[in-house]
Amino acid sequence: MDFVLGPAGVFTERMVPPWLKTSAAVVIEKSLRVAAYASALSVDEQAVALEQKRLIRRKKGVAESLRLCDDLAKKHWVNHCKYAAAEGAAAGLAGIVGFVADVPLVISLAIREIRLIGLCFGYRVNTPAEVDYVIHVLRIGSSVDPNSKASSLDALKKIEAQQRGQARGRRKQSCSRERLPVRYLVSLEEYSRSLSLRLIRRGVLHFIPFAAAITGASFNAAYAHDVGRAAYMSYRRRFLTDRAA
Repeated sequence: MDFVLGPAGVFTERMVPPWLKTSAAVVIEKSLRVAAYASALSVDEQAVALEQKRLIRRKKGVAESLRLCDDLAKKHWVNHCKYAAAEGAAAGLAGIVGFVADVPLVISLAIREIRLIGLCFGYRVNTPAEVDYVIHVLRIGSSVDPNSKASSLDALKKIEAQQRGQARGRRKQSCSRERLPVRYLVSLEEYSRSLSLRLIRRGVLHFIPFAAAITGASFNAAYAHDVGRAAYMSYRRRFLTDRAA
């Protein structure tokens, strides 16, 4: 679909004035942070945390605990791919109005997916640093640029080191006040700009309802799958690193 309708998407992108592209990127960046906080409203963190603790209560070591966490995380991963596909198809059938609603919905679903997978490994998003962690996981799952992935991976490792330092009592500063340095957060602005361009190109398909439904379902499902993989691998690595530390 991208190959067939790609020229139309590029034409649409060129017709959009620069100020609108900039505004779209700013809105997306703000939406990412709002969604990261608001997603807690749709997640029963206590129930997931209790299920995770119940499963690993009788653990037989790190390997067994990891397997149980893996199974729980994969369940949420698969479910969110289904949710995203259904949401993308419905938004596509709704035409341009659906496109407007699709953007915040698919981002919110992706962030909800990350939060749930993190909970499966025992990590809650309850500090600004953890919010940054979620957004960088989202960027890793959304980007095809190796440099972008690498910069966000560096940010994840820094947050993990900060959190381990807090857990050991090495830092005096409150964890709730910790933020990443500007050089790490700049990458989020770059991600917002690239995501806005992708969405503008895709927007032309919403003038063709059935094409938009097929593309929306496949794009959203693939997007949720990639984000889920990034979350699964990131929190899994973090789980093992914390146990080894």
